[in-house]
Amino acid sequence: LAPLPYKGADRLAVLDTHWTDSGHTSLRVTGPDAVDVRDQARNMEAVSLYNGGSLGVQLHDHSVYAVVTWVDADFARVFSLQPVAGHLFTDSDAHRAALVSEQFAKNNFSSTQGALGQVLHVENEPLEIVGVLPAAFDFPAKTQVWEASSLQPESKSRTAFNYKAVGRLRSGVSFQTAQTELGGISRRLEAAYPVENRKKQIVAVPLQNALTEDVRPTLLLLCATVGL
Repeated sequence: LAPLPYKGADRLAVLDTHWTDSGHTSLRVTGPDAVDVRDQARNMEAVSLYNGGSLGVQLHDHSVYAVVTWVDADFARVFSLQPVAGHLFTDSDAHRAALVSEQFAKNNFSSTQGALGQVLHVENEPLEIVGVLPAAFDFPAKTQVWEASSLQPESKSRTAFNYKAVGRLRSGVSFQTAQTELGGISRRLEAAYPVENRKKQIVAVPLQNALTEDVRPTLLLLCATVGL
């Protein structure tokens, strides 16, 4: 029921894919569709693709199991992130650098400063820790390690839903206005790719709704019941 603990949380959105003929909605997007939205949507300040899960992370003298998420350089722009130590990565750091959570740094390197410059391995890929994010931030799904990935997604298929996407609306832009623009982009993509994007529409859902839609109604009903 509480607001999300992110700066300007009311402007944060997730991008889903909806098919107008079947009514089906996927909580993912294709790489090319998301790139087109990022390049064409004037009402979106930033759009970032991400993906990940629980993986083994190898450190210099031990290994840990952690939630690792691959994010591009726009991820920090979407959430207005400021590291507590070090700096953010750029697109040129893709698959070479990582950010870690404050707790991960303290648990494995004794301090936030001690984590900077350390090298960890994710799926045999060496990554230098360039920054440490505040303890309060763990999006998505209690992430502890954010690996830098390219702004240009590896998957070029418009039928492979390999990514999740999150974005930030520009100041003063409503979700209705943003959705109207996304509708126009979706129609242009359908015209350009009549097979892959047939009846496909990109939709923006407030992040608060996306994270709490299954729980919020139940809590509100419970509150109303207790009130009665």
